[in-house]
Amino acid sequence: MLADGHMDNLNTTHPSSALIAEGGHSNEERECRYEGTDRIEEKIIIIGICATFVAVLSIVLNTFYTIVFLRNQSLRRSGMFYFGVLAVIDAIMAVNYIALMSVSVYIDYFKSVFMYTIYLKYIRILMTESNCAICASLLMILLATTERVFRTFEGKQMEKCRRFLEKNRRAVSAFCVLFACCYKLCTFWEIAVVETGCEKPFEAISLEKGYLSQNEYYQLIWQFWFRNIFERFLPFFYLIITNILLVRAAKQESAKTIGNDPKARNPKVARRSVRDATRALISLVSMYLLSQTLQVILTTWETFFNHTLDDHIDTYSYMNDFVSIACLLSSCLRFPVYFVCNRQIHMAAVNTVKDLKKMCCRRRGSSPTQAFLELVFLSKMLIRGDADENSKTSFPSKASNIADLDQRTPLANANYDEERQEWQL
Repeated sequence: MLADGHMDNLNTTHPSSALIAEGGHSNEERECRYEGTDRIEEKIIIIGICATFVAVLSIVLNTFYTIVFLRNQSLRRSGMFYFGVLAVIDAIMAVNYIALMSVSVYIDYFKSVFMYTIYLKYIRILMTESNCAICASLLMILLATTERVFRTFEGKQMEKCRRFLEKNRRAVSAFCVLFACCYKLCTFWEIAVVETGCEKPFEAISLEKGYLSQNEYYQLIWQFWFRNIFERFLPFFYLIITNILLVRAAKQESAKTIGNDPKARNPKVARRSVRDATRALISLVSMYLLSQTLQVILTTWETFFNHTLDDHIDTYSYMNDFVSIACLLSSCLRFPVYFVCNRQIHMAAVNTVKDLKKMCCRRRGSSPTQAFLELVFLSKMLIRGDADENSKTSFPSKASNIADLDQRTPLANANYDEERQEWQL
């Protein structure tokens, strides 16, 4: 099953992989067998419990940061914009991990035909969407790093590129996400769900290589060489080089004194802001590099020492599992790192918690109608971008504030009942 591989490399190049059966056989030639997850007793602990817990935590943390991102215009207008998009993608990737990897282990552990049938219905769509999310995540990290490089180093071309990215962050990000979807769309035709005609439920339907993956040239050139070079090796070494340069620049910047700069209104604040942003990005890139190191080692093993894989098939299987877990753990830890390294994100998150706490405290003693009005009021603030970290706006609790409510929301016929102390439609 899928637990013997990682999400972004479904069709492994090694022929002994039990991930997907070879396609192109007739029903008479095909053997009736089901190759489930190996070492299921160990995988249920590693993937079914530990990795699933990390995935759920990643969903919670990245969803919370998405709320922080939506509530703060200053984050959306700065270089932190890419971090917000990345949080949305990370939450999606965590959901995909549970649906693809964890469910795969649960199927083999509980021998559930019902789960297996549902799993086969969505695996092609979800696998394609998962690969699109992984590619988009990589592009967001590359974009954030590139813009920081343009900001850090001087030069006319650097300045032009920096201004272009700053003015077109949303358009460039949308283009990258769209490009990732188009680039990874072929994954849908690399997998096939085939009816074998066997009697046993687990053998009646099987996962096999699609017609694209059955082409030797496609598998060798596109799936192996092109993807390994442009999705793994080049981004990995590019981020290593840029990370080293940014670390050196950050050290030099911290050693400088810009107190005599007449253009800076508050030199300490300006320097601290640049340093915080650089620290957050360096931490983000460093976590990505650490999570991808095992992937690069595994890919190198597949490329240059392919003949030794059969002798270490258990090690190869566990490395595949830990590659996915390392990426999942990296996406889970991003927001805590932002919270510690970047003061702007720290303050925005603290203010968001305070606002949510106030809303929850108000809702304890409020009627459903008042709770609904408060949620609509908050939604309007989020859409208009009024609820940023500097906003002191609170929900109306007195009849004297109804004019503000009428101005901010279309609910002009809402009245405050003094006797019941609640809003009435």
